[in-house]
Amino acid sequence: FFAQGDEERKLGLPISPLCDRKAINIPGSQVGFIEFVVQPTYRCLASIFPRTEDVCLKGIEVTQRMWARRKAAAAKHLNDI
Repeated sequence: FFAQGDEERKLGLPISPLCDRKAINIPGSQVGFIEFVVQPTYRCLASIFPRTEDVCLKGIEVTQRMWARRKAAAAKHLNDI
């Protein structure tokens, strides 16, 4: 992702979301990536292979909650500064 952002910067183009290494918020980007890419992909997969829901989606939800907590902690830290 960052290589794409670096190339876009070099070409003077707008930098795509999640690709700007100078302005990245890792917890926030992880939450967004899971919400908009990972979960929809695995939900679609689960509609074809129902066992995927038990095997994968529950783990994805746990991971998303962990990143959401980190995102909230980072935001609180910035507010405390």
